[in-house]
Order: sequence, then structure tokens, then C-alpha cells
Amino acid sequence: KFNVQKHLVEYGLKLKAGWSTIANSNSLDISIGGLDAIPNFTFNYDNSIELLTYFNQCMLERGYLATGFTATTYSYSNHIIEKYLQNCDEVFDKISSLNCSVSDKLKGPLKHTTFSRLTG
Repeated sequence: KFNVQKHLVEYGLKLKAGWSTIANSNSLDISIGGLDAIPNFTFNYDNSIELLTYFNQCMLERGYLATGFTATTYSYSNHIIEKYLQNCDEVFDKISSLNCSVSDKLKGPLKHTTFSRLTG
């Protein structure tokens, strides 16, 4: 058997540990939670939505459709996770170097905070 659940949890734990390490190394305050196979993080600042929007924007520029959570898949690998976390580290560094003041760096509207119909 493939023991998919074991891999999903393992990958999620690596993401959680990675986010924690890079947030600490960049002096950013984040909270990490979620099920191990569906980990998430949030920025602990008054402008958390702006920060997450900026994170999304920067990660998209790097080829990642990323937000503050992910649902791990069996197709992940350690290499994929390490590369993703390296990019997260670089974006967290940008956020830290801007002293979490990113509103003038946003190229579009703030991310939606609820799930709702976007048309009509």
C-alpha cells in the first residue's frame, strides 16, 4: 500500500515547521494551525489581510498560486516543499524588510476573506 495519509501528514508537518522557522528568522509574528494535512498560517498584525494579499502577490510572481493554507497532496515531494519554503522565506524577508507596511506595494485589491459568488 501507499499509505497516502501518512505522507499527507508528513508533508503538512514539514510545511508547519518550515513556516515557523522562516517566520522566526525574519522576525515575523504568525500563527500556525490547521489539520496536519491541511496546514495554515496567519499574520498576527492589524494589517493581516494586506500582508496575506502581498504574500499571495509575491508568490504568484514566483509561479506559486499560494495563500496562507494548503491541502497537501501525494504528488508533493521533499524537493517541492523545500523549494516552496525557500520562496516563502524570500517573501517573508521582503515583508520584514518593509516593516510589514505593504499597502503601497499591492498591485490589486485585497484578497477576499469570505467565500462568496464573485459575479452577478
